[in-house]
Amino acid sequence: MLSNLNGNNTNLFILNWSANHPSAEIGLIFLVMKWLNINCFKNNGKLYYLGCGTSGRLGILDAVECPPTFSTSHELVQGIIAGGNEALFKSVENAEDSASDGINKVNDIISKNDFVIGLTASGS
Repeated sequence: MLSNLNGNNTNLFILNWSANHPSAEIGLIFLVMKWLNINCFKNNGKLYYLGCGTSGRLGILDAVECPPTFSTSHELVQGIIAGGNEALFKSVENAEDSASDGINKVNDIISKNDFVIGLTASGS
């Protein structure tokens, strides 16, 4: 459903972090980073983390740390959390249950050169 939002051919990648297969995930991370450099960043694309609750907060935290750690621009890596900025400081219950809000947010922001990582702690 989300792989071709609004006809943009948005690159969507859902990384479900699982402690059961850490070696496979490390290899996957290297492949993703190589793809990002070749297909996204060299075409003026951005990296977006999408998440709800704690997962969304951790995506935003990682995005905020990229400029001082890797000397990236502040715009290159972005975090988006269900419920918006308010959800950073206070739980916004049921925000993650609105598929239409999520789809509208992605359609408004994501371009065909961007890369999206969906973060989830529960696998759902």
